[in-house]
Amino acid sequence: APDDLATSCEVESPPYTEKEGFWLFLLEKTFWEASLEIRLQKEEILILLLQQTNQSIKTRLIQRDVKIRSF
Repeated sequence: APDDLATSCEVESPPYTEKEGFWLFLLEKTFWEASLEIRLQKEEILILLLQQTNQSIKTRLIQRDVKIRSF
């Protein structure tokens, strides 16, 4: 009996209808676009963080230069 179960599970699913295929395609496209958008948002956040870090480093250097000059 267990063998019968194993073989019955291996039955291939019938090919998708055109409509099912279209919906699957749309789903995959949506997931792909969503993941791409998330990646782009992460990159934008990283760029913003880098810009802020860069700005604070510049500010520190300017402050240091001012201290050196005023000394």
